[in-house]
Amino acid sequence: MSPGDSMTTEQRVEVKRRALKTLKTDDGVIRLGMAIDAVFEAFEAGRASRQAEVEEARANYRFMVVRAADQKLDGYRELGARLAASEERADVLRAQLAEKEAECERLRRICEYAAEVVAAHGRMSERWNPNHVAEFFEKDVKMLRAAASKGEGDG
Repeated sequence: MSPGDSMTTEQRVEVKRRALKTLKTDDGVIRLGMAIDAVFEAFEAGRASRQAEVEEARANYRFMVVRAADQKLDGYRELGARLAASEERADVLRAQLAEKEAECERLRRICEYAAEVVAAHGRMSERWNPNHVAEFFEKDVKMLRAAASKGEGDG
């Protein structure tokens, strides 16, 4: 890149015209050297200014890249938090399922016992009354429902 690259064509013509005019004297040669120095200084100042603009643009770019990465990480963090909450909820549901399965097993055993009681009652008494058995089961069902509703209120 030459010193004239940042100058317009008119500015270059003016610099050349002044240079030719001043070359006619010894004093002119000194002034020409000073003028050339001034042109180089102006060029260097322009280059420094462009370099500062480039550095600013690079800093802005780095900032945007870091910001975009942070936003992406925030998205991953949010997904991780959602996943953890879902896993926690799944653990709670698994525990509740295990409790319900245990309750079902307990009720199955009660039903088996009740069936044995009914069969034994029928064998022991010729005057077996199905209403007595029904009353027995109704009381148990009411107790189980009360216990179940109390358990649901706790959870």
